[in-house]
Amino acid sequence: MTPTLGQLAAAAVVLERLAAIRLPAKSTYALAKLLTAVQTEVAIYHTQRNAAIQEFGTPREATPEERATNGGGQSFEVAPDRMAAFVARLQEFTDLPVTLSDRLRLPLALFDDLELSAHEFLALRVLVHEPEE
Repeated sequence: MTPTLGQLAAAAVVLERLAAIRLPAKSTYALAKLLTAVQTEVAIYHTQRNAAIQEFGTPREATPEERATNGGGQSFEVAPDRMAAFVARLQEFTDLPVTLSDRLRLPLALFDDLELSAHEFLALRVLVHEPEE
């Protein structure tokens, strides 16, 4: 299964959480290699998403919560009448297939002793190598 850029963006969040967990060295190495590859691909998505936000959005003063999270004094808000075009632009990128080496995929056995929600595992499923039975 070839993952899409959108699937990688969702998986990156879970991979970053897993990267904070102490694992055996071999698992840590595999996870670090995959996370690095995924972050490289997802950076392209974030760059394009930010450009679309600025193109379709209107700048406004950031709220205190936004400043704390984003570190900036300005935020952008996409108006309802521009939302469909904004979402269509993002969809162009989230639907792009991404080729990752099969060597980067995580073995299913890596998850044996990890606690993951079904939602988290579903985000990762495109990056997991399941052995053939």
